[in-house]
Amino acid sequence: LQASLITGYTAPYSLKIFDLSGRTIYEAIDLDPYQPFQFSQLQLASGTYLVSLNNGKHTLRYIQP
Repeated sequence: LQASLITGYTAPYSLKIFDLSGRTIYEAIDLDPYQPFQFSQLQLASGTYLVSLNNGKHTLRYIQP
C-alpha cells in the first residue's frame, strides 16, 4: 500500500478514517484532489482501517512506512 491517497476526484473531497471498532480517527472536508493525502502524517499504527471517501466505504490495510 502506498502511504498516500490519490483520489482521482477533480473537486474537493471529504475523507473519514475509522478504526475497526467504528471510532473516527480522522475527518476532513474540502481536501485538495491534486495534493495526495499522506497517511503517515496521522501516525497510525499498522493495521486495518475503514476509509470513507465522499461517504463511499473502503477498507484500507495500512503498514507504517
